[in-house]
Amino acid sequence: VADYYGVVVEVTKTNRPYSRAVISQMQFGLEYLFGDTELLEANTVSEISPVSECVFVGQTNFTIVGAGDRFGALSATSLLNALQSSQEVYVSATIDGTAREFGTYYLDDWVAQDGIRVQFKCVDIIGMMSKRDCIGGMFNGTPLATVLNTLFSSFGVTFKVDSALSAETLTGWIPVTDYRTALQYVCFAIGAVAIVTPENTIRVTPLQEAILSTFDRDRKFIGQTLERRKEITDVQVTSHTYTPATGDKLKVLDQAYDVGLWDIYFDKPLTNYEITGATIEVQHPNMITIDVTVAGTVTVLAHEYLDETTLARVQRQTPLAGGARTY
Repeated sequence: VADYYGVVVEVTKTNRPYSRAVISQMQFGLEYLFGDTELLEANTVSEISPVSECVFVGQTNFTIVGAGDRFGALSATSLLNALQSSQEVYVSATIDGTAREFGTYYLDDWVAQDGIRVQFKCVDIIGMMSKRDCIGGMFNGTPLATVLNTLFSSFGVTFKVDSALSAETLTGWIPVTDYRTALQYVCFAIGAVAIVTPENTIRVTPLQEAILSTFDRDRKFIGQTLERRKEITDVQVTSHTYTPATGDKLKVLDQAYDVGLWDIYFDKPLTNYEITGATIEVQHPNMITIDVTVAGTVTVLAHEYLDETTLARVQRQTPLAGGARTY
């Protein structure tokens, strides 16, 4: 679909007459199915970090052949003109006679190589979360469900929290960052991992103390090498405790603004704002929205949060092989 200026939707049949029809979502574009005759190669990769040091982006990449004029770079009717960043790509396949659903991905990049082959690169919902900013927040014994709703409601992702984590609470500060990083902060704090399901929801489950898997002989390849990584014998974790400061307030803003609404972001958490030259419409530990009705200098005072850190350290107690030492 291209060069459209309006969309008219007509409901011709309903099972609830004399009621309003509510449209919750509209998807623009055309639907196209890539079949076996076009696919040259395809691969899907999903990863998790066993200690939640990172929330990985799931990827699906595929190449089609025999594109011809349908995806030709110079064709006036090429479907390349209908491609858009973040378009939905639903992935399913039949493997060993069994149908499998891999879920929804989003178009991240595409390259028409030679008029015959076209490469598509797609990411999952976690990849989309890394492209948008999260406002963060300050939490104090806040239930996990409330934290997830506060941080991610504006993004529109659905979470499914394991019952073992439903009573978890969070205390601490999340700065302005992207949604993916904010999710990693939450998972690390409660000892959980985030997994994207084929239904395009994010399942939050407890960390496993051990991940065991058996690779049978029929899954091994001749000539494959096994690499052993360095053993970790020392782990240090720094925790933060935030308390509002007292006494004189800091001048956190002193700048001229034109008339209008302005969003002001801070690189440290603040509270107890005072303003001259404008009014505060929205206040948050990481930002404020100010309404300037007369152009001029706006000054903002606030208390900062004091950050008290505590270092926790765990070292391996059992001797290492070969008499090696821990430093």
